[in-house]
Amino acid sequence: MKRVLLGAAVLALASCGDGATDVGEERSDGQIQMQAGKWKNTMVIEKFDMPGAPPEAAQFLQAMVGQETSNEQCMTEDEVAKGLEEQAKGSMDNEECTTEEFSAQGGKIKGRILCNAENGGTAKMTIDGDHTGTSMNMQMTAEIEDSSMPGGQATMVMRVTGERIGDCDA
Repeated sequence: MKRVLLGAAVLALASCGDGATDVGEERSDGQIQMQAGKWKNTMVIEKFDMPGAPPEAAQFLQAMVGQETSNEQCMTEDEVAKGLEEQAKGSMDNEECTTEEFSAQGGKIKGRILCNAENGGTAKMTIDGDHTGTSMNMQMTAEIEDSSMPGGQATMVMRVTGERIGDCDA
C-alpha cells in the first residue's frame, strides 16, 4: 500500500510540468504545453475503505480522509520538454509497476497502472483528469488486493491538483 501512495505522489509531481511557451498551446504530439516554473502540488485523500479492518485501523484510515499534503517543485525547461506522458510513464514504470495505459492528449489525463507487491498483492490505479498550461486536476483511484491486509482489499480515492505559482527561485 505504501508503494501505491508513493507512486501517486511521484505521478502528481511528474504531472505538473510539460513544456513552456504559451499557456494551453497544443504540441505536435497532441499534448497541451504546460509551463516550466514553480508549481504547487496538493494531494487529498477523498476516500479510504478497507472492509474488515479492525476499528482502530478503520478510524486511522478515516482520519486520513480530507488531509492535504502539499509541496512546491521547480520544473525546468529541460524537465518539461519531455512531455507529460513520458514524465508520468518514466516515474511509474519500474520492477513493481507497469503503465498499462496513459494518455495526456488535448488537456485530458487518463491512465491505468498495475503494481505488484513482493508478497503477491496488487494495486490497480486509474487516473482521470484534465490540465491546462498552468494547472491540473485529477482523480486517482487505487484498488488494492493484499492477503496481508484485514479483509484482503482496500480502495483509496485521491484528488491531485497542481498550479503554476511563478518562476523558479534563483
